[in-house]
Amino acid sequence: MNARNEKLSAWHRLTTVVSIKGHFDNSALTLFNRTGLTMSTSSKLRLLDEAGEMLEDNIARSLRKNPLVKITGDNLDIYVRTGHHSLDRHEKDLHMFASNIIFSRIAQLESFSTSFTMPSLGTLSPEKFFPNGHHRDTLTNTYCVLEEYWQSLKTSPGFKKCSQPTFIIFTKPR
Repeated sequence: MNARNEKLSAWHRLTTVVSIKGHFDNSALTLFNRTGLTMSTSSKLRLLDEAGEMLEDNIARSLRKNPLVKITGDNLDIYVRTGHHSLDRHEKDLHMFASNIIFSRIAQLESFSTSFTMPSLGTLSPEKFFPNGHHRDTLTNTYCVLEEYWQSLKTSPGFKKCSQPTFIIFTKPR
């Protein structure tokens, strides 16, 4: 596996990405590279740069289609103390930053009306507010599961400490 094999290139990239995600340090990555399982540490840096450039291109392309975005980030500082100090084991001060970008589902605000027209109250019927069809079946099944759970709780020995819950039953208006 020391010779270059074009068919293994995707495999090496995959195992390197998995090792990066698993927070392997460079010494572990070098060990796996010597056995032919991953890319080298310098190739890892190039791979991360390529991934960053691809991400930037995708964000720029998406921003042209949908300019309404929200970018958030969070800074995390961790100080790790070790019980035994040596040349290899010493206290670490880790600085991490996580960020994400959230695209709005509405691409252009101009294409939507901002005015609201109040529907007449005579056209509203109570049936529009009650679940029907598939939603009613799902709600009924959920109630059945909750009832089964409630019945199993009542038979458990620790139930005596619990109080009776209050159920609200909705009825259809006449």
